[in-house]
Parts: sequence; C-alpha cells; structure tokens
Amino acid sequence: MNMVFGFGSTEQAVMHDERVDTEAWVFERSQEAEFPGYFLDELVAELTAYLEQRAANSRDVSDGYKDASDYPDRYSSHHVSVLHDASHIIVIRDFIHINRKHPMSADGWGMMCDADVQMIRTRDLPDRKGEGFSS
Repeated sequence: MNMVFGFGSTEQAVMHDERVDTEAWVFERSQEAEFPGYFLDELVAELTAYLEQRAANSRDVSDGYKDASDYPDRYSSHHVSVLHDASHIIVIRDFIHINRKHPMSADGWGMMCDADVQMIRTRDLPDRKGEGFSS
C-alpha cells in the first residue's frame, strides 16, 4: 500500500488483521482429522461465507457511522472475493478507509480505497504437528 497523507498504520492494521484471521480460520480447518491435504469445495464455500459475513459486518458498522453523533475518527469497510483450486485459496479484499478528521479536507472527510490479495497454499499449511504458517 502506498502511504497517503492522512492514512497509514491504522489502515494497515485493519488489513493485516483480516489476513491473520483468514489464516487462522484455514489453519484450524487444516488441523481437523478429516482435512485431506487439499482444499475441497465445501471448505472453500464455508470460508467464503465466513469472509462475506465479516465484510458485510464491516460495511454495516461503517454505514452506521455516517449519520451517528459518536464515531471513531478512522474506520474501514471492505468487500471480499474468493477464488480457489485444490492447492490454492486466493482472497481479494477491496477496502474503503474513512478518515473523519482528514487534515487536507475542508469538511474533514477523507476516503482512500485499497486492495489486498492474499494467497494461501496447501504447501504453506503446517503439518499436524502445528508448526504454523511459513509466510
């Protein structure tokens, strides 16, 4: 992500947290006894539903702040798309970051759009000994 005046570490943290949450979700499923070592359509459908719900929740919260009298100075929402084959899951997130006290804006509102692409490969998953992600 390129740094833009009025945006930066707060937005990076939101994007990072989404990546970590996704990795944790996939990690948990890969440790289950019935995980075959590749990504079945059913697992990806569950992940997609989970990520779409998180994205919808982020948009609902963001929409609620538009007319609220009490709101944080900065907040983010996103949309998500998931692509996959048996060995890879690709998560694409389109973020909208809002800064309600942007120093270069006459009314204080600033917006930055950003995207994040995350790839999870079966070869990066830990074995059942719990060694963790290699990336």
